[in-house]
Amino acid sequence: MSSKPHYNHVNAHLIKKMNQIILVVIVFTIQSCSPKIITNSLEDNSSSRIEFEYEPFAIFEADTIDRSNVTLLGQIEIKDSGLSLNCDYETIKRLAKTESLKLGGNSFVITEHKEPSSWSTCHRIKADVFQIENPRNYETEVIWNKNRKLEIEDFKGPTAKRPFTAGTSSSFRYRIEGRPAFPKKYKLFVETYFDCYLSYFKHTVFDSHVLDHEQIHFDISELYGRIFLDKVKNEAKDLNEFLAKQESILNEIGREMQLKQDEYDSEVYADRSLQSKWSDWIKEELKNYEVFSNKILIVKKENGQ
Repeated sequence: MSSKPHYNHVNAHLIKKMNQIILVVIVFTIQSCSPKIITNSLEDNSSSRIEFEYEPFAIFEADTIDRSNVTLLGQIEIKDSGLSLNCDYETIKRLAKTESLKLGGNSFVITEHKEPSSWSTCHRIKADVFQIENPRNYETEVIWNKNRKLEIEDFKGPTAKRPFTAGTSSSFRYRIEGRPAFPKKYKLFVETYFDCYLSYFKHTVFDSHVLDHEQIHFDISELYGRIFLDKVKNEAKDLNEFLAKQESILNEIGREMQLKQDEYDSEVYADRSLQSKWSDWIKEELKNYEVFSNKILIVKKENGQ
């Protein structure tokens, strides 16, 4: 389910930009049993990079990588365990990324992809794990993390015939998972993302200012992802009530987020020096919702259970 994109155009002290907000909802899946993961490490001295999961990471969905200049660290296979339910393609890629980081990689190449069939509802993949130079060059999106700020290289959309200096596409999405050990409890996960190929950046003498401006737009998306969780916590006493109210809650948060993005642009358009005020504001607001910084909310299956 997704809402229509919203656009707002501003002219901030001769710096024209476009900010695009897209609200995407991932249909929830209830996890009965995790897919089976098989790893094969080829480097005895490779070290885990799991603590650096926020750093640039490349996913190649086709085997087009030049292997002459990269280091192969191992292979990963993700299979249907026989009871797997939460095995859609995006989930499988998330699992593959986690395993790649454990092997010390910063990228993986999908060498085989089997889609759901009559005997398995799961996506199944095989992938080679690599350590490559400049994985940022191959990313399609950036997941918000306090330790990673946007760089100009993250903006990969075409700039030809674009009348504005910069364009940012950012929002949040969510999914719900349940586990066998806790059959009456589910986890609501929110993820704030920046779409690299729907975002663009033209170089000017104001590059540093524009980049800071775009980062605040991304931070505002993160803030409203947290506000979404706070609203769910306060207005949905259990999973059934959340499912009944999710669209109205999402629409309300989406409208509020767009209005805040517009307000930010309008004020900075009128006075560029006000960007520092907004920088302080977003830092304080994110701190106010620090309880949702991991963007996970436990949701009961039924009220009172």
